[in-house]
Amino acid sequence: MMRYLVRPAAVGMTALAALALAACTGGDADPDASVGGGDVTAAAQGFLDSLAEGDFAGAAAWTVDGAETFATCPWMASDTRTGGSVVGPAVEDVTEDGDQATAEVTYRSGGEVSTSLDLTRSGDTWAVELPESFAIEATFSEPAVARLELVDAGTEAGQCGADAQDAVAVLPVFPGSYNAKIVDPTGVVDYGNDAQQIIHVTGADRETWDLGDPLGTERLATLQDDLTASGTTGTLTRVWTEDGAQWSAEVDQDGTAIVGTLSRDDSGTLEFTAGG
Repeated sequence: MMRYLVRPAAVGMTALAALALAACTGGDADPDASVGGGDVTAAAQGFLDSLAEGDFAGAAAWTVDGAETFATCPWMASDTRTGGSVVGPAVEDVTEDGDQATAEVTYRSGGEVSTSLDLTRSGDTWAVELPESFAIEATFSEPAVARLELVDAGTEAGQCGADAQDAVAVLPVFPGSYNAKIVDPTGVVDYGNDAQQIIHVTGADRETWDLGDPLGTERLATLQDDLTASGTTGTLTRVWTEDGAQWSAEVDQDGTAIVGTLSRDDSGTLEFTAGG
């Protein structure tokens, strides 16, 4: 195992070298070019510098999976964003062990952040493994039909998000502030304004958004009212999901429990399909 202490002066020279190369190549960050040529520090610094410059396509290119890291949110890896997400990034320390390495880094993102980046070498090129802390995590107390979406400028409805799996939705993002909301892809449940807020991701720790019970008293009451308005008789006694894709429900009709599924038609009318 080799361990290096990167002095601030060396980091500065690395950054200058990266900027000089970018100037010669049109400013595009390229992890396959010599800027990352077998140098852990250059790869980590290149990734952070791209974030600082607001070059999110370039930052994504420095990661192991490239733009595929953000397959459910292409906007995150595009050039359509403005402004950097970190300030004053620096690589402080590097530990290298074969084809694996760790870089201790610092930057400012709403405050001072000290964290680490894991890197993997393929051939002569080092790439950053996107940290688990670079994400928004939305959690429910029970499984839900839900999708975590970003509604920031530059995104279109449904094109930047992650579906909940086993009561948890995880959306990889770069550090920054995001307008996030929870929606029901089936349209059955309206999560409302309580399920929308600004979330700031620093990258130090994963930002966890605790949403509690997906079907509280008020939401169940709304579903009951909508069911009655649609002409369905009976009392809605239970609503749940088994696969995270569709809501199941139990309706009591004159003492008989009938199990089925809930959906909405094109006009938004709630429908109960027995045995569905």
